[in-house]
Amino acid sequence: TLGAALGLARHAGYWYGYIDTDHGGTTTMTPDVINDDTQLAKAVTDCGSGDQCLHITFDLGDGYAYPFAGVGFNLLDAGESVDLSSMTKFTFRAKGTGTLRFKFMTSKVTDGYPKGSNWGDMGVDIKLTSEWKTYVIEPKDILPQAYSAQATDKLTWNDCKDKVQKIHLATGTAMT
Repeated sequence: TLGAALGLARHAGYWYGYIDTDHGGTTTMTPDVINDDTQLAKAVTDCGSGDQCLHITFDLGDGYAYPFAGVGFNLLDAGESVDLSSMTKFTFRAKGTGTLRFKFMTSKVTDGYPKGSNWGDMGVDIKLTSEWKTYVIEPKDILPQAYSAQATDKLTWNDCKDKVQKIHLATGTAMT
């Protein structure tokens, strides 16, 4: 499990989805894990290596200038953090179209910036391929979201790595 891989004695996190409809957007997610968490089981599939993966399709709509969608999970209970200072890399498998932003949600960003300016989470943009591929994220590549207050402040992974609360897989372009 992810909890064991991160060296956690326990893990209480749960998966959830989000899309831009609260901002007037028309993005959809299949299966709909936002309004019906029982749909999450339908999204589990083989990821080409015999392991189980999550398969969710986002169809970005219009109505909002910056359409978005994503899935994420708390590493522990809501509000609790994990120290990833000793992380040397993070490896996962994915496939799809478009660009995936793999985000580490940290208390430094979420709680350290005013609401409305706390969206520049630390992460890596990954160009997906149509075949299953193993991606490796190294700490040196983890940067704040472009054009955010965190990027302007030149926030680094070293500033945030000791209090990671969630992981999000998000997109700003169409992907599956």
